[in-house]
Amino acid sequence: MNKVHKNVMDAITDITDGSSVMMQSFIGPLGVAQTLIENLTKLGSKDLTLIVTANISHAGGYTIHPQFKPFIAPRILIEAERVKKVILGWGVGAQFPGEERSPWIGREEKLDYEYLPIGVMAHRIRAAGTGMGAFYSPVGPGTWFAKGKEVRVINGQEYLLEFPLGADFGFVRASKADKLGNLYYKLSERMYSPLIAKACKTTIAEVDEIVEPGEIAPDQIITPGIYIDRIVLTDRKVVPQ
Repeated sequence: MNKVHKNVMDAITDITDGSSVMMQSFIGPLGVAQTLIENLTKLGSKDLTLIVTANISHAGGYTIHPQFKPFIAPRILIEAERVKKVILGWGVGAQFPGEERSPWIGREEKLDYEYLPIGVMAHRIRAAGTGMGAFYSPVGPGTWFAKGKEVRVINGQEYLLEFPLGADFGFVRASKADKLGNLYYKLSERMYSPLIAKACKTTIAEVDEIVEPGEIAPDQIITPGIYIDRIVLTDRKVVPQ
């Protein structure tokens, strides 16, 4: 089955109002599906739930990092008022709700937020991709993060009940795909992409290069094509060849 879409807009046209979309965004452009994000903004679908595996400080729009050229990231969807809810990962060095450096300042009254520790977020996404019902995590008992969550004591330690986190659509960015959807990642493109690919009902891969089946060595296939529904070529290559 050839999963290649020559027209990017055709590949995302069924992302309608109210859809949930999961994507990666971190320090630099590697792994960020810039072409898909830009075209989704142009599509005009609104009331989206945006699930971003990133620190808040690195989820900006046309972000500039000292080591990289400006790149497109999920914030442009917020600036275009396409988003109603943001589920965002944060970790060491991240900005917490209410801090002045947060890129969401000035938009709080328009958006619903859910902040997740990055490790918990990764496991929730993994749970969605593997069909787990729920799991207990040791992260957050006794903190604001525990509010409204079931607490269970296991072997004398408190754990919080966490549920799978999936989405209607997933955007992943890879270096190479064959026409069946098998993906190969370079450098930090990989990061959360394999988890996202498994956790979403429809996963769209944005890639630098599309080859024939068999041209990617089996031991280089990181995400099998069974998890990829559509493939598009990027117009923003950022990975050194």
